[in-house]
Parts: sequence; C-alpha cells; structure tokens
Amino acid sequence: VVEAGDELARLSTSGMTGAVNVCSGVAKTVRELAEAIADDYGARDLLRFGVRQDNAVDPPCVVGVRNF
Repeated sequence: VVEAGDELARLSTSGMTGAVNVCSGVAKTVRELAEAIADDYGARDLLRFGVRQDNAVDPPCVVGVRNF
C-alpha cells in the first residue's frame, strides 16, 4: 500500500495523462489473488478451486507492466 501510494503521489505531479498501470510487475496467478483476498477476510474456506473446468479465455496469471 505504501509503495502504491508513493507511485500515485509521484504520478500526480508527473504531468502524465491517460491510463497508467501502477503495479509491482510480479506475476500472480488468479488463484493467488483470490486466496490473498479471502485471507484478508478470513474466508479462504469459501473458495472452491477445481470444481469447474478451466475456462479457455481466462488468463493463467495477472501481470502488470510498469509504464512510467
């Protein structure tokens, strides 16, 4: 959160316009993201992985590319 805040503060004075990706640049699987969010709420038991077949259009991981 601190790093994201620093990046947003830097962007606010950079003069950049348009969409900007503020991210770590580290790949995370969708499962890792879901587990981290569930852990924040103490609700990992609500996740059910492998119940459905994989969706061919879903990405295997989410990665942001820093563009500034």
